[in-house]
Amino acid sequence: MKGSNESEQTALYRLYDAADRLLYVGITNDTTKRLAAHRHSKQWWRLVARETVEWFATREEAEKAEIDAIRRDRPRHNRAHNMQGEISAEFWAELREKKRLFPRGHADYGTLADFLQRKIDDGAWMPGETLPRHSSMESGFMVSPATLRRALMILEQRGVIENRNGSGRYVVNASEDRLLYVPVGRPEEAAGLLRQRLSPEDLATLISHLGS
Repeated sequence: MKGSNESEQTALYRLYDAADRLLYVGITNDTTKRLAAHRHSKQWWRLVARETVEWFATREEAEKAEIDAIRRDRPRHNRAHNMQGEISAEFWAELREKKRLFPRGHADYGTLADFLQRKIDDGAWMPGETLPRHSSMESGFMVSPATLRRALMILEQRGVIENRNGSGRYVVNASEDRLLYVPVGRPEEAAGLLRQRLSPEDLATLISHLGS
């Protein structure tokens, strides 16, 4: 796969699953490095069966082609440029269905932090992307400003996001030693999350320890 050290040349890449459904569209100056980052950090990477790469003379041309492709083809794991406002209507609908998880009050900031982390791990926001404005998330998650702030502080402490003064909170690259948080009191959801994140060998080891 081609990588590029030329500052202006930019690649538009598309990732497909085995049924040839479009999973993700992105741009990069170095396809090898970018796809390796996806492989390391994205749970949906296991679905990728093939990729295509199209090179453009400038980044501006590639960015326009990326936006057009996302809006036209609606890849499964792209959020940016496939939005109504700052977050897609589909995403808001999903959150509103989960309203029971986010009653107003101080006690649900941990649940909100867990939910945001799962969305980030699933590709809702990519490494290097900024999270939506606080007002948008408060409205969409139906939580108070204080609850949102405490949830974001938890994600900063976990190393999931970072606060860049004056420009917002950004998703950081996932690391192998990032802690995995599972929901307490919801064993089926916790089991599903562990199956997604752990290798079969690690899962078997965990089960053996739980049974001992």
